[in-house]
Amino acid sequence: MVTKMFGHIIRKTVEVYIDDMLIKSLRKEDHAADLLQVFNILRGNRLRLNASKCTFGVSFGKFLDNISTKAVWDTLKEAFLESTNESRILLTTRYKSVAANSHADQSSSCHQLHLRTKDESWDLFEQMVHFPAESEQPSREVAKKFKALVSKVVGRCGGLPFSILRVGYLMSGKEVTVEELSRVLEHITHNQTPWFETLDINEKDLPLHLTQCLSYFGLFPRDFEIPARRLLALWVAEGLAQPIGGEEEESLESVAKKYLSQLIDRNLVQVVERKLNGDVKTCGFPSALRELWLRRHNRTTPTSFLSSSLDNRLAYYFDENDASGSRNHGSSIHSPHILRSCRNPRSFLFFDTREGNKPGQDIGNFLHRGIASGHPLQLQVLDLERVFRPQLPKNIGKLIQLTYLGLRWTYLEDIPESIGNLLNLLTLDVEHTYIRTLPGSIWKLQKLRHLYMNEIYRSKIVHQPRWNFLRSLQTLRGAFVDKDSPLKDGLGNLSNLRKLALAIQLDLSQQNALAENIVKLTHLESLKLKSIDEMGRPQELKVKSLSTLKNISSLYLFGKLQHPFIIIDINGLPQNLTDLTLSASKLSDDPIPKLEKLQKLKSLCLYCDSYTGKKMVWSKEGFPQLLVLKFWMLQELEDWDVKEQAMPNLKQLEIRSCKRLKVPNGLKHLKSLRELKLKDMPVEFTTTIKETKEQIWRDIAHSLAIIN
Repeated sequence: MVTKMFGHIIRKTVEVYIDDMLIKSLRKEDHAADLLQVFNILRGNRLRLNASKCTFGVSFGKFLDNISTKAVWDTLKEAFLESTNESRILLTTRYKSVAANSHADQSSSCHQLHLRTKDESWDLFEQMVHFPAESEQPSREVAKKFKALVSKVVGRCGGLPFSILRVGYLMSGKEVTVEELSRVLEHITHNQTPWFETLDINEKDLPLHLTQCLSYFGLFPRDFEIPARRLLALWVAEGLAQPIGGEEEESLESVAKKYLSQLIDRNLVQVVERKLNGDVKTCGFPSALRELWLRRHNRTTPTSFLSSSLDNRLAYYFDENDASGSRNHGSSIHSPHILRSCRNPRSFLFFDTREGNKPGQDIGNFLHRGIASGHPLQLQVLDLERVFRPQLPKNIGKLIQLTYLGLRWTYLEDIPESIGNLLNLLTLDVEHTYIRTLPGSIWKLQKLRHLYMNEIYRSKIVHQPRWNFLRSLQTLRGAFVDKDSPLKDGLGNLSNLRKLALAIQLDLSQQNALAENIVKLTHLESLKLKSIDEMGRPQELKVKSLSTLKNISSLYLFGKLQHPFIIIDINGLPQNLTDLTLSASKLSDDPIPKLEKLQKLKSLCLYCDSYTGKKMVWSKEGFPQLLVLKFWMLQELEDWDVKEQAMPNLKQLEIRSCKRLKVPNGLKHLKSLRELKLKDMPVEFTTTIKETKEQIWRDIAHSLAIIN
């Protein structure tokens, strides 16, 4: 594809290698025209450049590829020390020690290449392969299968640009069919060559703690997108995250997060999706790399029913799509071989995609038999996430070593009272279940650090004994607070909370104690408050000044703010905020002059009726770090005035259902914008943006994607 695009100027003014380009000119006065020619070709093919990798005006350069040791670089750099001709040196290496040494000079900069996310992988793949529209497929079923296969092909590349481009090259210019995709998928699955070097380099200096954490990925099914929230909690529960050296004051969760970041930096783990603030949302072990790792570390590749034992950790798989080809393995959940193969398991992780009651019954019977036999009494982790209504035994309290109980997306309706005997429990996750009330025995769990409840189903905690407080609790999400809730007046006793998300149904007078207790939680890092009525509609919300909560980086407020001037003020908000979401706030005065002074804000979401005025003004140099901006259902907004140099780093803008909004003249000032989403906007608004796109953003070198 690249050869077709630039064939007439390759080896003249352009050199291309995979996704790297060099634009060269014999005469300095011709260089601007040569650049413009390339930019026009890129723009015409809807391609974008990575600005962080672009360097302009290089008069003389040296390219040193694949420097393998610090000693080699130390020898070579002596030849360049006396250079006075403004030359630039481009050095590539696969070794962090070499990069760190070359980066020691303050005049140099280091750009680390990472595996692509799912969206980034798709963008790269789509540039090379043309897919038929859904309407061109023979049937809806074929279209569905086609879409799933394309997603699997791109995902199987593991975010490695070389693999994505190689597969794209194989498919470019061909008619893409289900059969062709299946063939390519088989080819990717067996092609592990690009990953050998990644593994070889890392195994030389991979610390034991990272080796253990990477091996843990092997318990998850191939191609599984693992929520970072789940993975980090499991590592902590398993004892894999431990402070090193003088890090005793650092929380285990922070240590686990650091481990994940290090594995990502080594390109051993792919970030599949990121949150708006840039944090990892889901991650994965690239398929080919996973197979190599398991083979080298004497781990047999798991069947669809049961993985091999991994340090007394067991994972049970049932994928209905693979069931017909896997029954011959004979390792069903009913088999006594499972418990005999690992008499004292530390962990059970269940992955069962079947619908209906059968999965819950099977796992219930398995746990009943296990507890009766005494085999799993040393169990530390029981993860049943997404298994439909597992039947928990009433005597589950006998698993007294349990540190993690994952029941998210199980749609359970109740939980046994004996859970109060799990005195070592660190994480209890019942989000997305039908559990209305947690048993009173929950207050016995004095080591509990993370409690996830179901806000939508109004999960409650019953009254606790006066002397019992969950003082170790760091995360409380999804709890429902009404006039009878012990949290209404007792929230301040949970003094170690870091993350708090509550849905409250209280009138303003009943919110006083709650508002006062929240400002006492000095360790808070994330706060989400939703004030709703019995139908879930927004109600008045009382919030005191949060400026004393200096650790808060994420804030979400849903409901009409009683005294908005207290909160929407530079002195009312934490100065370390990176994410702010307002919904149904009913702000009549433009909040932007106050909010744009938040120097660290990276994401701002103004949702339905957060602002009821007609005009907003965004000043010069306001929001210096903002990356993501969303307007949803601002029904009265007509004019959006964006001054020059406002939001200099904005990458994503989404405007949804703002029916009265006129096309802002200041859009041209958003020079770093990469993606503009227009959802449920008037046809005239969307058409005008698309038709004048080239005029609005004529000064930017990269291509802007407009999605509607």
